[in-house]
Order: sequence, then C-alpha cells, then structure tokens
Amino acid sequence: MNWMFKSAVIATLAMQSMAASADVLDFGVAGQFNVFVFNNFTSSYSDVEGAVAVGGNFNVTGYAVNELNKAVAGNSLVVGNNLTYNNGSVKNGNIDVGGTTSTSSFGFTGAYTDSDPINFTNERTYLLNLSASLNNLVNTGTATYNYSGLQLTASNNSSAQIFDIDGSFFNSRNNTTFSGFSAGQTIILNISGSGLTFNGGTGTDFASYGFNVVYNFYEATALSTGSGATGTILAPLADITGGFTAINGNVIANSWNTNTQVNVTGMFKPTEITGLVVTPVPEPESYGMLLVGLGVVGMLARRRKDHA
Repeated sequence: MNWMFKSAVIATLAMQSMAASADVLDFGVAGQFNVFVFNNFTSSYSDVEGAVAVGGNFNVTGYAVNELNKAVAGNSLVVGNNLTYNNGSVKNGNIDVGGTTSTSSFGFTGAYTDSDPINFTNERTYLLNLSASLNNLVNTGTATYNYSGLQLTASNNSSAQIFDIDGSFFNSRNNTTFSGFSAGQTIILNISGSGLTFNGGTGTDFASYGFNVVYNFYEATALSTGSGATGTILAPLADITGGFTAINGNVIANSWNTNTQVNVTGMFKPTEITGLVVTPVPEPESYGMLLVGLGVVGMLARRRKDHA
C-alpha cells in the first residue's frame, strides 16, 4: 500500500469517525457546567454544586458555587460581563470575568482571569440547533394524560425513548408514571409551549429509575421552577424564574433569576441517539487543531518527496 493511498484511507476513516459521532447527544461545552446561561444570572441564598458559566452579568447574594469540585478547565465560574458577589463563596477553581468585579464578604482562594474561554454566541447557535434537532426525532413511545398525572409508555427496546409532550398538559400534571421502561435508559421529552412550569412530581419521579433525562423546552421563552426536577433542562430561549426548590442535573437557558438550588446529581451522560444530526459550531481552538493536523500531513509528504 503506497503512502498516498494509505493517507487517503486514514482520511476516509477519520471522516467516517466524524460522521459516526454525529448522532451522539452531547451538550458540548455547556454540558460540562452545572448551569450554563447565555445572558444574566441573578440569585440569592442558594447554590450551584458544580461550575457555572454566564454570558452576561452574574449578580448574587448569600450564594455558593462549585462546592463539589466540578471545575471546567480550571474554572469554577465564567462570567462574560460583570461580577457582583455579596456574601458567599466560589470553591475549587478560578473565576474568569470579562467585565468588572465587585465582591464583599466573599470566600475565594482561586485566581481571577480574563481569558474569555467561551464563545457564548457559538454555543447558543449550537444548542438552539440541537434543541430543534431533538424535537425532530420520531417518537418511540406515547404520552397520555390521566387525571392529574402524566403516563409515559415505552414502545420498543431502544436505549433512548423519545416523547412529544403537550406543554398545556405538562403545566397541570403533578406526577409521572412509567410503563415498559428499563432502568438507565435515556429519556427525551420534547415539550411544546412558550410559558411553562414544573409542578409537583413531574420532574422528580424520574430519579428512582436512574434515567438519563432531557427536558427539551424547544420553544419556551419563560420557565418557572414550581417544583424540583431530575435531569437536564435544555431551554435555550427561556428565562428561568421560580422559588426555593432543587434541580438535579444540568441547566441550559437564556437567563436565570431564581433561588432554585442546582445539584450535580443527574447531570447528562453523552449517549448515542439514532437519527440525531447536529452541525457543530467549531471553536477557534478546533480550527487550530485542524491546521496542526494538516501541517503534519504536509510535512510528512514533503519529507517523503525529499527522500524519494
């Protein structure tokens, strides 16, 4: 096998590998953070157990971030604009701030940086596309509404179960029951509606099954945390509000203005979803890695020519 043919084979395998990974559900940079919002984050007297990334301002009082050492690339908190932190702590990592910093009664032993590690515009584009792609997936089961409950019935043995949920019913349900599921499956709920609320039981019932859950609020512009939830909340258009409750998993949203606690338990585990195709938005470093790879190939070609 000559060198040029071998190179073509390697390139083909690399392209096949990239194509094969297209149906892996992965929230990218955002999925590494416990909370990831594109605009402002406002809260008081609560906490996020893992790392937080905010594209706008971060303004909190009596707040704790990253108690459980879930820093991302060394950062516990990334703030695209201004940081205002009164009474609280950030642990187990650095704080990257793009604007001004104002703190008082603040516990922090890491370093302040200003490296703009996240392109929030790119991530927002990717996550909007991902949310739309999830909504286009074909249902594998059925959702029915009985009295005050939501009944989910799986219809095959797929490791991923997809359901369309009418947001008007979702708002009024206070419990969820399951039929035909296996523990540990990935559950994707594509929930319609522009203004929605988690009510008692709707979210927390998933916890006992160990499901890998995504609540895809693909068109919601407002979401209230009326009660807790277990799983990833993907709501790229939504401003999240609410009271004192808890979310166990990732939160991805437009903005955050609530005292809801967010825990690392239930954070999403990347998984293969048949038929899911999302075009990634490359970060600058991705282009850099590509150029390095092309440079290596070119250098090897030149060395072979010189020794011919």
